[in-house]
Amino acid sequence: MIPNTNKLSTKSIISCFAIIISLLLGIGSAPENFFAPNSVTAENQPTIQYTMDNSAVPETDKEAENHVSNSDKAKSSTDLENYANDSKAEDSTKNIKSAPAKTGSDNSSNDINLKLDTSSLEDNNPSKKIIVVFKDKVDKKAIEQSNATINCEYTSIPAVSITINPSKIKDLEKNSNIASIENDQIVQVSSQTESWGISTTNAPKAWESNYTGKGVKIAVIDTGIANHEDLNISGGVSFVQGVTSYADDFGHGTHVAGIIGAKNNTVGTIGMAYEASLYAVKVLDKTGEGSLANVAKGIDWAIKNKMDIVNMSLGDTTTSPVLKSMVDTAYNKGILIVAAAGNSGTSDGTEDTVNFPARYSSVISVAAVDKKSKRASFSSTGTTVEVAAPGVDIVSTYLNNTYATMSGTSMACPYVAGDLALLKQAYPDLSNTELRQKLQESVIDLGSSGKDTWYGYGLIQAPVKDITEPSLKQTSTFISTDSDTYFNYENIRFQTTVRDGNNKIISDADVKFIIIAPNGEKMYYNGQTDSNGIYVCTFNNVLKTKGTYQVIAKSSHDGYENSSATMALQIKNVAGSTGNITSKILTLFGLVSP
Repeated sequence: MIPNTNKLSTKSIISCFAIIISLLLGIGSAPENFFAPNSVTAENQPTIQYTMDNSAVPETDKEAENHVSNSDKAKSSTDLENYANDSKAEDSTKNIKSAPAKTGSDNSSNDINLKLDTSSLEDNNPSKKIIVVFKDKVDKKAIEQSNATINCEYTSIPAVSITINPSKIKDLEKNSNIASIENDQIVQVSSQTESWGISTTNAPKAWESNYTGKGVKIAVIDTGIANHEDLNISGGVSFVQGVTSYADDFGHGTHVAGIIGAKNNTVGTIGMAYEASLYAVKVLDKTGEGSLANVAKGIDWAIKNKMDIVNMSLGDTTTSPVLKSMVDTAYNKGILIVAAAGNSGTSDGTEDTVNFPARYSSVISVAAVDKKSKRASFSSTGTTVEVAAPGVDIVSTYLNNTYATMSGTSMACPYVAGDLALLKQAYPDLSNTELRQKLQESVIDLGSSGKDTWYGYGLIQAPVKDITEPSLKQTSTFISTDSDTYFNYENIRFQTTVRDGNNKIISDADVKFIIIAPNGEKMYYNGQTDSNGIYVCTFNNVLKTKGTYQVIAKSSHDGYENSSATMALQIKNVAGSTGNITSKILTLFGLVSP
């Protein structure tokens, strides 16, 4: 017999009346499954509000981490720097709103405060990864009180990445020292992009002039270079004990190499001189450290293998006779040496904090600027700073065929190496000293007028081909010495080169030397250029007074316009101590942003 399901038992009817009466009187609650299990009210529906001031769109992959999807996986984008512009992004766990923010760090280029609206965060989500930016310094006690775990602490700005229960985020929002709270996620480069430093240094215009660094050999003396789809490695060597491969196992050297020469293809980033020949000279190990002896071997290898340019994004605070001798020898052999000034700059930038080898006169010392062409707060300062280049939030190649954002004078240094490769291709007949002078002249003057201790001569600018043919009557005069500092007992050798408007040498040009002593007295010397367009003048124990001498070389020739060049020279009374030759640990000037 089939039971009649339309009939209710007396017990069922009594139970229903009991539940209804208890609800009406407010003394009971409905059973857990009393209402339809799939019903959802409008209040339960997750929503998102996404507003952003377009003037403050995040410009790097790290800043793009403010935006996530419900699955916590980055949405694909054809342009990394426009990733944050996706106004259709959806997030079922939070509302994101923008508001003005000030982090207190001049390295931050984000002018907005992306703050989590925790009203829709559910307690059943056990943990959340967020980035907390403080106005002053990191308040670890506040993090601990929220029962959060610190994943990493940043060095350039007062910020931490933490894992926290979403219900505890409200406690952090009450902290007056917190500038912003941002959601964390993974962002990947999905198509070729240009790091902001490329346009800032005028590299695209140089490429239009067919200057790509082709045929120029650059040795990257660093942690090696890893195999990467966006890099061509022409060769290399390892001087790290027990390591035969020059492959990078730390990441720093690969990042530096990408800034110089990442390929011009359809993926990743693009380097300053994307057709230059990169050579990996591994002198630093998997911890980013190495001995002075290894660095000296690396420079020696570059000399023997006839490198055109050497990039050294490393240094030490102590001088070394061996290191100085090596870089001086390389420079005298015609190699351009570029080194990071260091990341030990003071907040007011008044101290001389440039490290070695960047401090040596044979080395081009590079300082770092941010996206606004302002000195990076960490950038070392001093009289030996020669030029400045982009060094904050630089996207480049990294380990495991990936890309990373890094900051430091380590990143500024390869921009200059790449620029020199473009200059060498543009002016193949110029010597290394003449190319160095071209580098100094092809800048945007920043800070105080002329050469200063923050930016040197200024922000580097890549060469552009002049569409007008120069007149053959134009001339250029170049002057150089073995050093810019001498002791009063030393012989001083000046070399002057004279070229026409097409960079061809001019022989038999009249050269007039004028040396102005610290007390204003002037000395005059005359001569003529030889068949190589060179005139050499040597002084034996002539400049005896301590101080700064101004040296002027003026050239003239029938049928050509006159030209001149100037330089400054320091004379010291007594020799300083050279110190002991010891093996030192070199510290990298690159800061990895996780």
